[in-house]
Amino acid sequence: MKVLEVGDPVAIAAWQAISDRVWRHRPVLPAADASRFASICTRLSGWATGRHFVSGDHATVTAWCLPGGDTGHLGLYAAMPEAAAVHEVLNAAVSWLHGQGVHTVLGPIDGDAWERSRFSLGPDDAPPFMLEPENPPEDPKLWQEAGGMPSHRVLSQRQDDPAEAARILGMAAAPAREAGYRIVPLTSGNWRRLMLELHPMIPEVFAGGLTLGPLGPGDFLARFAPMAPLWRSGLSFVAMDAEGSVVGFLLGVPDLRPWLGRAGGVAGRMTLAWRIRHPRRAVLKTLGVARAHRRSAVGHALAHAFHARAAELEVPEVIHALMAEDNPSFHMSRSIGGRPVRAHLLYGWHRA
Repeated sequence: MKVLEVGDPVAIAAWQAISDRVWRHRPVLPAADASRFASICTRLSGWATGRHFVSGDHATVTAWCLPGGDTGHLGLYAAMPEAAAVHEVLNAAVSWLHGQGVHTVLGPIDGDAWERSRFSLGPDDAPPFMLEPENPPEDPKLWQEAGGMPSHRVLSQRQDDPAEAARILGMAAAPAREAGYRIVPLTSGNWRRLMLELHPMIPEVFAGGLTLGPLGPGDFLARFAPMAPLWRSGLSFVAMDAEGSVVGFLLGVPDLRPWLGRAGGVAGRMTLAWRIRHPRRAVLKTLGVARAHRRSAVGHALAHAFHARAAELEVPEVIHALMAEDNPSFHMSRSIGGRPVRAHLLYGWHRA
């Protein structure tokens, strides 16, 4: 067992090698990206205390916590389905975190909740969607065998008639319109300005959720810069109040997941560009409203704009992604005909 400092090149190389072994025989999973791993480690080293745990060429996980915090986290995980190695790295990582004074350990979370988090529990009869966390099917069982308890379950749902959803949401959104709220689409020209305006409300919107550590304006923009071409679909929006202040947002994307593995070359890039404007499926990834503007139908107005745009694009199906069952978004999804697609969850260890 190796215990390495966060960002150690040896750990990055080990993660890459193990990930390549895991994903070589699972082409549905995304390719391992060492540059992404290194970028997450760089951010972690700026605000957290962490270590990499590596068991030979079989398993690795990263553990970190905020100094003085009560909760630790596990992420950047890669492992062959060998129980002994998985249990070794998880038990060592959990023990180290408890030694740092934390009482609860949660994972998998790759650095923070803006990155990949949670395991998919299936069922696997629907194709994976854009920005959905994916994992080998044995991973949840291995984490549970290592002592992890299921925690923070979320569901993704599908809605098969965006036009009907837009009709229902349009009626529900009437109070927001009457109060002077406006819904503005994100575009390649305005997204940086609007993202910077909504950045201060992020801690409040996700209070009690999984967004971890400080996220300055520059880092916040950097997270979304790779998504900038997707704004051309017209599926993402912000809400403004009567004074023109940003008070809510909805991040929606065209589902490019089926074509990402074929994105190389001129033909691949042309296909992606076409599918951004002509998607076969759209994903409602995140919806948030500032606390002072909740119960004003702003969320319904944002969701109406998304479904109306999906209907305009003649998308036959939309996904409402990764919603906690006690979240208003989940109940709104159910009210417009959302049906379960897949469940995802974290695992937790709790020190007595």
